[in-house]
Amino acid sequence: HACQYLGEYDKFVTISKSGMVLRAFQYLKKLNKKNVRVFVTESNPGRESLQLAKELIKSDVDVVIIPDTAVMHLLTEGCCVVSGCDVISPSHFRNKVGSYQLAVLSKFTGAKYYLLGDSFKYVDDIKSVPETKEEYEEDDGIKILRRLFEDVPLNLVQGVITEKGFFNPTEINSIVTG
Repeated sequence: HACQYLGEYDKFVTISKSGMVLRAFQYLKKLNKKNVRVFVTESNPGRESLQLAKELIKSDVDVVIIPDTAVMHLLTEGCCVVSGCDVISPSHFRNKVGSYQLAVLSKFTGAKYYLLGDSFKYVDDIKSVPETKEEYEEDDGIKILRRLFEDVPLNLVQGVITEKGFFNPTEINSIVTG
């Protein structure tokens, strides 16, 4: 389903590592037989981007890792944003920290942002799923906040794509009933 909406693009921005996003880019590369370039944010503090980049390179996808804060110029140059998620609810999705920034910047620039997620990740209330706690570490007496996930308003994305098809953010309950 994702390739139907992503097929018109050849440059993408993504964050973190998602199996569904990986498969979409692999299939898109195979289907289109053209150069697909994926800019993957570093995904600090966990740096999951390295895992995704290695898998994409194996599939002959052109990958560039960029700083988490360096997406603005890509969004103004016609890149499409694609990300996975850990949880989807009627109002929000939970994903790697940095996703909220990416969604806001996408909305601001008019870049399309597609959320890919299996329907089993749907919950009625995102607050019902415990969030990974913020971890404080001290390094030479300095406290460091290492927040890993954040909840992003669903109305910031163009659409949600699952194995059941495409859903507008306002129709997300159809994942369960459809």
